[in-house]
Amino acid sequence: MRIGFDAKRAFLNKSGLGSYSRNLISALCTNFPESEFMLYTTGINSDLFSPSFANARVRTPETFSQRIIHPIWRSYGITKLLVSDRIDIYHGLSHEIPFRFPSEKVKSVVTIHDLIFLRFPGLYTAFDRTIYERKYRYACQVADRIIAISRQTADDIVEFFGTNRSKIEVVYQGCHPGFYQALSSAEKDTLRRKYDLPAS
Repeated sequence: MRIGFDAKRAFLNKSGLGSYSRNLISALCTNFPESEFMLYTTGINSDLFSPSFANARVRTPETFSQRIIHPIWRSYGITKLLVSDRIDIYHGLSHEIPFRFPSEKVKSVVTIHDLIFLRFPGLYTAFDRTIYERKYRYACQVADRIIAISRQTADDIVEFFGTNRSKIEVVYQGCHPGFYQALSSAEKDTLRRKYDLPAS
């Protein structure tokens, strides 16, 4: 199976959506070595993400004009590549999938993290709200499946976009393995003293 990812955040966002994207891509590449993964990104920051998986390939804008107007490449240009790259499933990791999506040839999944710009519109400019709503609404309409990272997000998708709940799956975000490492009693005591924390 050939799986494509909107990997912009994995390469260019240090935390939040970037962490989610890097962890998910790495987990799938590691646990499904028989599949091929195409990572579509407008740029690369190897200090943040430098995948060395044998089954992953990175795709960036190829021409000068594509690099200059990379938001257009991400929103429209990737569409043709999905077909020529013979992608079976495309996963929009951060709220969106390309416009004019070739739904008849490629299946799609989109992860919606939140709809805060609609729930609390006063926190965003009118321009940002307009752009976000167009992209998010389109993704929810076109995607075969929607991943909501919480029940609240799933409820908001239904409320604001009128999406059929049957196409939404709530999948809570994972945690980097570094957070699973147990600390010794001595290390815990050191942290308690450093931050003046109570003993229990």
